[in-house]
Amino acid sequence: MSTDVKRQRSDESAMDEITKLMSGTDWSPDTLDEIAGIVRETGREITDTPSHDYLEEPGVQS
Repeated sequence: MSTDVKRQRSDESAMDEITKLMSGTDWSPDTLDEIAGIVRETGREITDTPSHDYLEEPGVQS
């Protein structure tokens, strides 16, 4: 049996963690990243968006 097999998080565990993360806190883009990570741990795919370079101000390097 392979030791590389990752154990998936249960849906209930994921929802509990997301509930804790969102309750009583100010949400931010980082919150969404954390939620996406939790969802991915359930085996679901959350795809990233293309680069948001168009949001940067002209002439400003990040």
